[in-house]
Amino acid sequence: MPCLPMDMPGGSSAILCTRTRRRRCHDCGQLGATLLCDGPVAVGKTCDRPICGSCATTDGPDRDYCRACAADWPRRQA
Repeated sequence: MPCLPMDMPGGSSAILCTRTRRRRCHDCGQLGATLLCDGPVAVGKTCDRPICGSCATTDGPDRDYCRACAADWPRRQA
């Protein structure tokens, strides 16, 4: 659990501790999804489904797609 010291108004201080939430992969359901889908869903918007490295379809640097967006990609290119 990461903890951060914070300076509060009036000169006092506090320590804020938070949990790091582990995400489930949208495609396989396993914990540990570290990527977000980059599939376009609207102008300037991406799918953003959490996906793991095993399930992601990669198309260049920082371009990862969930199974649904990867399957839909050829239709968008036509």
